Amino acid sequence: MEEKTYSKNGITLHNVHFSSVLEFLHYIEEAPAITPSNSSREGSYNFTGTSCYPDAFDMCKNGYFDENVKNFQQRFVKIQKQFEKKTNLSKTKHDLQGFVPDVPQYLTGNPMNMINAELAPNGKKPATVVINYNVATRAYEERSTMERRGLAALVLYQILSNLKFNVKFTNTQLVTNGDAYVKIDIDLIKRGEMLNLSKIYFPLVHPSFLRRLIFAFEERDPFLKNRQDFFFGYGMPTPLREYPEPIANLNENTYSINTDEFNYSSSDLKSIVKSMIIKLGKDGLFKDNTGKLLSIIDEIDFSMPESIIDDENDY
Repeated sequence: MEEKTYSKNGITLHNVHFSSVLEFLHYIEEAPAITPSNSSREGSYNFTGTSCYPDAFDMCKNGYFDENVKNFQQRFVKIQKQFEKKTNLSKTKHDLQGFVPDVPQYLTGNPMNMINAELAPNGKKPATVVINYNVATRAYEERSTMERRGLAALVLYQILSNLKFNVKFTNTQLVTNGDAYVKIDIDLIKRGEMLNLSKIYFPLVHPSFLRRLIFAFEERDPFLKNRQDFFFGYGMPTPLREYPEPIANLNENTYSINTDEFNYSSSDLKSIVKSMIIKLGKDGLFKDNTGKLLSIIDEIDFSMPESIIDDENDY
């Protein structure tokens, strides 16, 4: 856990960064709550989506798998496989290090005897893309909208990873009371990490991640010891673009995208993903290839798999 508090133009900024969800969970498990009455434990099922705080903590720590996770996973995998096929991402190269040995090359004494993924053309270092995923939602946001938001961000992450960009995916919440900002960052997916959707789904989509677990952090953070002065103790959720400091320290080869700048009320997932690609394209990430990438996305079927539609028709 990294913590930094400072002032800028008369406004106090309080930043907390966790390198993983497990580090975040360890903190809220060990740190004592500041006040005896807390929404993380008193929130209703209708508001949080879980019956109690221990259930939410366990689901986040150990992962879970129900019909919602299954349907989310099937749709994501369907989109992912189509993109990989259309972009022919199976290109490899011989390298000093890699994932699979080339035995004949090894036997001949060739030092370039490992097979590795082709990370970038012409040996260029791949650009870094920072996806800032704002976990805040409107009260009683529909599950379908929350899942669409999470799926769009995850599809974007996978597209950029498949194109060999260095992608960082961070869960973020920004709240304010007018005089101070509190920003919480939790690294959700590390570069090259195998996606385990049974564990990613909860912090990505489930309302209890915010309304029980993020709330639990705010109930323990010493910076908020006078919580009654901080907008009902939890602050006002704020768009990331309003933060007084840049969300990421961007250098020449680094790009950033805030997921709360897009509209997820539409059921057209493809249009949402294309809007994200267009934004990054305007920033210069894809050079002159934005149009080509959008054409590939247009050819992909983003609809739910037939098995999911059939299941829904049974109810």
